[in-house]
Amino acid sequence: MKIRRSWFNIYFLALATLFVVGCETTEQKQKGKEAATMRLHMESRNEPMGKLGNISINRENPIPLSVKQEPFLDSGDIDSASVVDYMGGFVIQLQMNEHGTFVLDMTTTSNKGRRMAIFANWGPARWLAAPMIDQRIANGIVTFTPDCTREEAERIATGLNNVSKKLKKSSFF
Repeated sequence: MKIRRSWFNIYFLALATLFVVGCETTEQKQKGKEAATMRLHMESRNEPMGKLGNISINRENPIPLSVKQEPFLDSGDIDSASVVDYMGGFVIQLQMNEHGTFVLDMTTTSNKGRRMAIFANWGPARWLAAPMIDQRIANGIVTFTPDCTREEAERIATGLNNVSKKLKKSSFF
């Protein structure tokens, strides 16, 4: 009788383990399907009106800004994204691929003193930030404090990483 109980416990333990692992896999599959896009636009002061867009950054204290409608970088230029703890808060950090690093270097070199407006779409779509370009960014890393919650920032980073993986797979072949 003792032998049967021990076998029952082993089978029960195995079944419980499969159930727990199955639940984690479902969550991972959902995160694997999330998608997000991001565009970086340059502030412009003297462009023809048809090429400018008037936007507002920061939902609590809106900052009006005129930006070029055509982005200089987009999701295809992002290699990876992460949410990083910074000074009691958090920031989103974007690592650009080789092309994105080159374009970012050229753009920030020639546009010191202007802002780059960052737009994201992860379900909701809105302008997240407009950091001032105070120096050349040659390393391909853009770090900014977004106008969103930490959960939204995590969803954005996960979605951008998923899109990046899919783009890498499709461009490999």
